[in-house]
Amino acid sequence: MRFVTGLVGALVVGSLTSSGLASSFVSSDGNAVLAWQSDCVVVDFDQLPGMPTFAIGTPVSPASQLSTQYATCAGAIFSSGGGPAVTLDLQGTGQEGDAKSFPNVICGTALSGRTVVIDFAKPVHVAMVNGAGQPMIAEKFGAWNDPTGSIVRLDVFDVNGVLLESTQGSQGQFIGIEHEGIASATFTVVQFQTAGGFSLDDITIGRGTVPADLDGNGVVDGGDLGILLGAWGDCPETCCAADLNQDGVINGADLATVLGAWE
Repeated sequence: MRFVTGLVGALVVGSLTSSGLASSFVSSDGNAVLAWQSDCVVVDFDQLPGMPTFAIGTPVSPASQLSTQYATCAGAIFSSGGGPAVTLDLQGTGQEGDAKSFPNVICGTALSGRTVVIDFAKPVHVAMVNGAGQPMIAEKFGAWNDPTGSIVRLDVFDVNGVLLESTQGSQGQFIGIEHEGIASATFTVVQFQTAGGFSLDDITIGRGTVPADLDGNGVVDGGDLGILLGAWGDCPETCCAADLNQDGVINGADLATVLGAWE
């Protein structure tokens, strides 16, 4: 799993509402998307195990299921069709061009008895959590809709499940929303285009916090230090949230970042 945080200002086009800033962002311009993502965490899951298969109904191995064990890494819990959303490994296949970054994308699932199977047409639901896996609020949320798929709608909701805003994008477009109070989001097929379903890449979550705020409580303090010390050492592939400089190990350099941002 890779985390990316930007360094330049975000580019959005939106409108003011009574609840504060609210805007949708839909674009196929990679540079514009990078600007929109610049103050966010981008999760691409490229280091997670994936599956080199795409057939609907194919059983999904536990290694490819985005279960709650990844919540502290991604800052989100993914689900679909009564089970977990899953990652697919596209590298070295004819579908590799469908990924914005290689090798993994996220797709929906269904349940066949107790077996989780691939279903590209199922909605993908994302619940925001903080670094400790507890419910959290985001200010931005979005993802790339794969180049070969469907028109997809993004809905974002508050903590009570009330719809805050919706937008939609065609295949090959990034779909994002900036709105106060985003607690969860859902991607849903609106219309099939060149394929009967969709997959997502580069899940983007913006909370207006610094990367060193590992527990997402708005300040860098003892809670964040505890998370970092608890993860000290080599960074496992599935969980690198405390590896703030992304060098593959949680060590003194990451500790210095936390202490430098201490409030």
